[in-house]
Amino acid sequence: MVVSARLPIRSIQELVQYDRAHPGQLNWGHFGIGSSSHLFMAQVNEKLGARIVDVPYQGGGPALNGLLGDQVQVSSLSYSLVGRGRGLERGGQGGERQPGLRRFLSPSVRRRSCARSASPSASSAG
Repeated sequence: MVVSARLPIRSIQELVQYDRAHPGQLNWGHFGIGSSSHLFMAQVNEKLGARIVDVPYQGGGPALNGLLGDQVQVSSLSYSLVGRGRGLERGGQGGERQPGLRRFLSPSVRRRSCARSASPSASSAG
């Protein structure tokens, strides 16, 4: 699960709290009705009692563009699509790290990803 880095959200629990405090203001993009990203986010909404608004796109690329363009604030896209380094973190002047455009909350799997070992799995994150 990925969120816009413009939001003060760093965990799934914070996502649910933000959604409850700001009803109707969060949109989640996915790459098509019935896709794995759609079903995962629908399950998150149902299990956590969230009310994040569903925004379908025609593929992963358009969904990623929606996240980068802030039309959606949450998405469930593959790490291979989102994690290529662009927008996750950027080097600033003098080499310091600056926040990127998006932030991982958790992979949508039961086990922790070796590619994103710092991110908890969806089941351990709640």
